[in-house]
Amino acid sequence: MELDVFRTWALLNDVEELNRVRGAHWKKLPYFVFVPIGLLLILNIALFWYHPATTPLFLVGLALGIHLLSDVLTAFMWGRWQGQLTFEHHGPDSPLLARLIKTHWIRTLLVTSNGIILLWAAIATFT
Repeated sequence: MELDVFRTWALLNDVEELNRVRGAHWKKLPYFVFVPIGLLLILNIALFWYHPATTPLFLVGLALGIHLLSDVLTAFMWGRWQGQLTFEHHGPDSPLLARLIKTHWIRTLLVTSNGIILLWAAIATFT
């Protein structure tokens, strides 16, 4: 989803179609993005107090740091740019949309890295 959404927006025909798709996207964000990311943040924080002794604490801290970096960059870059698209009238040819497409892989890498580190910590717990 992370790598595909904005790329498909660039394939739309006009501003109205882009606005309709973006509107549907905004309505789904709370359920498919905000709730899971919020729960993940809570769980990342909880792991500091409730982690098995065999799970290295540096992995827990690294996962939380990556998560927070993703959240901060989303708030100041990708989320802000998505909001600005609402007021822009370039449609699929938008420079902001092009910037989102060119940089959103970074967020995907951060979210995936967080998941890999937590998986590594879980495996370390059982070995």
